[in-house]
Amino acid sequence: MAYCMAQYRNVYINNGKARPCCWYERKELKNKVHQLTDIVDVFHSQEFNAIRENTDPKPSGCWKCQMHEEKGGKSHRQLWNEREIDNGEVTLTDLDFYMGNLCNLACVTRELFVREIRYAHQYWFTSTSRLLGLGLHQ
Repeated sequence: MAYCMAQYRNVYINNGKARPCCWYERKELKNKVHQLTDIVDVFHSQEFNAIRENTDPKPSGCWKCQMHEEKGGKSHRQLWNEREIDNGEVTLTDLDFYMGNLCNLACVTRELFVREIRYAHQYWFTSTSRLLGLGLHQ
């Protein structure tokens, strides 16, 4: 495991918790994003700086990339390093949001509900029109 550009360019937010990328996983992370204005502060926080300053060739939070690379797969670390040019700067260029299953469920449920309401309205309108002989159902 080696150098990764994600920690120098990205903030990934999952249910308010911030980390350098979607594969980074460490339970000790304390950063919480409460407002959008917090994102830049989180990116330059002590916690993110400590991740960037870590010289361990196998950081504990990067175990998913390590596992992929050991099994011959392509990791996010490799993808980030291919995509980004290291100019020595710490610059936030990417922001990833994961809204969670509850948010996804709300969207799907809403869409199904709206579809059912439209169907019910159309059925009622057509049925009522036929019943009253208004000829609006054609």
